[in-house]
Amino acid sequence: MSDTLKFFSIAADVFGILLAVVAIWMLFVSKIPEEKTKGYFYAIFLTLLLALTSNMVGLLMKGHGEGIGQYILRTSNFCEYAFGYGLAYILSRYFTHIISGNAAGKLKKWNTLFTGVFCTSMLLLIVSQFNGMYYTIDAEGFYHRGQVFWLSQIFAVANMLLNAVLIILYRRELSKKERNAFFAYIAFPTLALIVQIYVYGIYLMLLFSTLSAIFMMIFIISDQTDKYIAKETELANLRCDVLLSQIQPHFLYNALTAIYRLCDVKPEMAKTAVNDFSKYLRGNLDSIKQTNLISFSEEMKHTQAYLSLEKVRYEEDLEIVYDIQTDEFLLPPLTIEPLAENAVNHGIANRPCGGRVTISTAELPDCYEICVADNGVGFDTDTVPEDGRSHVGISAVRSRLQIMCGGTLTIHSIPGQGTTATVHIPKGA
Repeated sequence: MSDTLKFFSIAADVFGILLAVVAIWMLFVSKIPEEKTKGYFYAIFLTLLLALTSNMVGLLMKGHGEGIGQYILRTSNFCEYAFGYGLAYILSRYFTHIISGNAAGKLKKWNTLFTGVFCTSMLLLIVSQFNGMYYTIDAEGFYHRGQVFWLSQIFAVANMLLNAVLIILYRRELSKKERNAFFAYIAFPTLALIVQIYVYGIYLMLLFSTLSAIFMMIFIISDQTDKYIAKETELANLRCDVLLSQIQPHFLYNALTAIYRLCDVKPEMAKTAVNDFSKYLRGNLDSIKQTNLISFSEEMKHTQAYLSLEKVRYEEDLEIVYDIQTDEFLLPPLTIEPLAENAVNHGIANRPCGGRVTISTAELPDCYEICVADNGVGFDTDTVPEDGRSHVGISAVRSRLQIMCGGTLTIHSIPGQGTTATVHIPKGA
């Protein structure tokens, strides 16, 4: 290696190290909506920093083969290769993380394939330290490519090709910014790798990888910010939909009429009903401003206030049963109350002899289950749309469950027997 190429490569490493440090600082001070993405980028830039440092140390120590210099050279060269393979593996896992976050599948086979490539490359790297098939370091401290040096580069190329295939196959699961960012990361290091193979002594791949990683990070953060804003806008609209579906004029009129009638005959009960009415309205108004998950107990206070008002109205025709086995979990606001309202309005109200509404909870191995059941008139789920005007609350609840915590809502109903709404909240939500 000429002195010019050596100093050029060292300068490229120093520049790359500075960029990696700046990128890590940017990650530390920035707010990335998705925490796992932040963790992956920390790992990417830290690995780049270590790889660049290893390469720079190896360049500085070339020609110092005596004593400890020999060990430093061997260690730095080994680390340079190892961190390079590690970088490719982390990047591949990040690609599958992004895709599996958008798609239903978890891409386990791809992760197994990437793990296999990484483990094989590391095993052969260790073997090469003893037989010199990738490279050797002579007694004077100079690096020489081995007979199968090309094999060490094949693994890096294979990783990039696999990543490209992965992105092409699942391109519909990625946004335009994600696709552009990922292809840019693959393209620039591949170009640098080709130059390195044919121009002996120049080393640009780590610098290009650092620049590409920064480029990718900027696009990913921009894309996630766009998604976060869109999500918050959709949640705000859904909160308005739920609120409007709950505060219906006929319910307010009926509740106030029932309270009015109690004032003369049962004043104490009327005071309790007024208090429940106040809690109900306050719960609705607070929910439209709430952007985070709330405790199940808090949601139940709102639901109980509503059911207490309906109990005043229907008296003995409405039976309310609570079977709460667990309440130590979070859920989106206005999840249970709309289901209880549908049970009363579309189930019990249309049954001549009244009926029963049961709210129960249970802890399952991987989630929490909430059931709101009634023994009302029921309906045919194949012919009655759940997103029609009278069911806007159900549609909004289902959407908000999915967006805010990955939860699900299923409706099971049999005409003449009743309806059961089942909510599943994943643990850790």
